[in-house]
Amino acid sequence: MLNPNEVHRKGRSRRYRKMYMLTLVAALIVPLLAACTFGEKPAQEEERVLRIATLTSYGNQFNHIRTEFTDLFDFMNPHLEIEFMSAVDQQVNYMTENQQDPVEEMKKLMEGPNPPDIIILDYASLPRFIEDNLLAPLDPLISEHNLDMSDFAPAIIEGLKALGNDQLYALTPTFSSTALVYNRAIFDKYGVGYPEDGMTWDEMFELAQRVTGGEGDEQTFGFSFQRFYYMDPIRSLSIYVAPLGLSVLDESGERMTVNNESWANAWRKMAEWYKSGVFPKEPDYSNRELTGPFDYDAFLSGKLAMTLMDYMELDQLINANQNAGQIEGYEYIDWDVVTMPVHPEAPEIGGMVQMDQLFAINSRAENREDAWRLIEFIHSEDWAKLRSKSTYRLLTRQSYTQPKYGLDFNVEAFTRLMPPPTTQDIFTDLYRRDPNFYEIEHIGRMKLQQVLEGDKPVEEALAEWENEGNAILQRIRDESGSEEEGAGGAEVIGGARVIERVLR
Repeated sequence: MLNPNEVHRKGRSRRYRKMYMLTLVAALIVPLLAACTFGEKPAQEEERVLRIATLTSYGNQFNHIRTEFTDLFDFMNPHLEIEFMSAVDQQVNYMTENQQDPVEEMKKLMEGPNPPDIIILDYASLPRFIEDNLLAPLDPLISEHNLDMSDFAPAIIEGLKALGNDQLYALTPTFSSTALVYNRAIFDKYGVGYPEDGMTWDEMFELAQRVTGGEGDEQTFGFSFQRFYYMDPIRSLSIYVAPLGLSVLDESGERMTVNNESWANAWRKMAEWYKSGVFPKEPDYSNRELTGPFDYDAFLSGKLAMTLMDYMELDQLINANQNAGQIEGYEYIDWDVVTMPVHPEAPEIGGMVQMDQLFAINSRAENREDAWRLIEFIHSEDWAKLRSKSTYRLLTRQSYTQPKYGLDFNVEAFTRLMPPPTTQDIFTDLYRRDPNFYEIEHIGRMKLQQVLEGDKPVEEALAEWENEGNAILQRIRDESGSEEEGAGGAEVIGGARVIERVLR
């Protein structure tokens, strides 16, 4: 379905776009062009189309992709027409009773007429495309075109290879990651040494217990999975177990798999840490006057010794410190960062690495040459050098990822550990399959809270979660079967495919 509001053919929009690109090139890359090799233009100068597809589209997403990745390449290739499309219009999909699976819709798009050449995927969905042989392996192209990857963050490349049986099927020029941020002043207060890279979870929690103490305004807490006072126990637990490969469901997605010793050990750990008092206790705001701008933020209020923080979250901490003199009630925080804690059985795997802009080539691409040229371009050293001045994410070319705003902190902590197969939490993929899975998460949350409060043994809680979850799965299967019978074979359209042509 064409979107007329997103089509730029001529007139004022075209002139402004040209002027913008001319200005950008003149200001930023003209001095670079003499020495760089962005990629030679092919001998043929005939009009060509490069089709780029995303799993979903929402709002001005395509504008963001153009600005971040394709504008310069588009400008440097005047005979190339770039066309954007998405498998599912997410805004329409949200309003549809029978929501479409973006991965399955993308597979149809890739095998249909005028298929996309480049697919932009996320880490969690990549295996589903590799398994169906829908993506072209990139290793032969990397070798043929001598793409220098010696500076690529090893954790990112190895994480991608792990999904493709030691082959690369996608690359990303940027990503975000999570590490352990700590407040030096709290450790100094208790005379405890600072955290270090490569700590195990048990070692980290031993430190957390040593810096937990005090009362009232002097009270400090050792650790939280997030920097705010409120902590969702089931989501926190999912971060802890993700590197272990624990799953809520079996591979078929039809049975719960939580009633076992591996899950029980994880729940026991969480209960042990909860009872030790290292997690922040939310203040009773009804009997407490708010005195600072970050009273709801345990770390920024100076009460939390260690927390997991995404690279992009650092901006708020840095901005607060830079304006400490103007923020009433805020005290400057002397902080640094180390790698996320690891499990002894998976010492190279961390967690919560966001690779949601993976570029892959459709195995049925009609314009594979230009598809590779774009991927090569946005993974070049020159592109990284340019983007290092403006991007808020980490760069895969790690030489160009420097500490924000010229500060001195351990930025390598964000790039040293490989991501687990599930990068957000164990429930992310469940919601892709069926929104009703929130019920299973909700039951798990209630059962875990009962364990944390000492109201129910771990084994009993897990058995109940599995039994009640299986009942929900059976209900979902029954309802799905009834809907298919009632449909009479008619196709249900749950979302609209959006195509955007960027024309001159």
